[in-house]
Amino acid sequence: MKRSEFYEKICQLPLNCELLDYYEALYQMVESYQDTVPSWELIVEVLDRAARIASGEKLSLDKSELLEENKNDVESLLRFLQGKIDYLKANGVPKNVYDETNISYDDSVFNWNISIILERGAAWMTEGNEEHLPFDEPPTWATIIELISIGIEYE
Repeated sequence: MKRSEFYEKICQLPLNCELLDYYEALYQMVESYQDTVPSWELIVEVLDRAARIASGEKLSLDKSELLEENKNDVESLLRFLQGKIDYLKANGVPKNVYDETNISYDDSVFNWNISIILERGAAWMTEGNEEHLPFDEPPTWATIIELISIGIEYE
């Protein structure tokens, strides 16, 4: 998959859902695909199916067996998502005290909208003069951590 194709597919995800719902759905999706070595296409599929579940679509999911070669990345991703879920359940989505948006201004800007998070993460991963080329390396499950982490902060 070309970098520009990845970005376009991320921008087309049906992300009409709350951040907490998306993270919970993504957690379920990772558990159901943890027996698969990810490709760029699979990463997009997992993100897309999570969006559909978070928006209320009923999809049948079964927890799969953890593939040993995925173990570290899957465990890291699930811990990362659980941390996000726990934070949002305890604190909700922060509001900016100045204009009540879901953006907080301190030393940097943080995105709290999943469509912005994924779009900004994908933009960072695909920008530059090589956007028409395929990615240099295959993704891992930890790629989703990178996508979300960068998207939270990247403006």
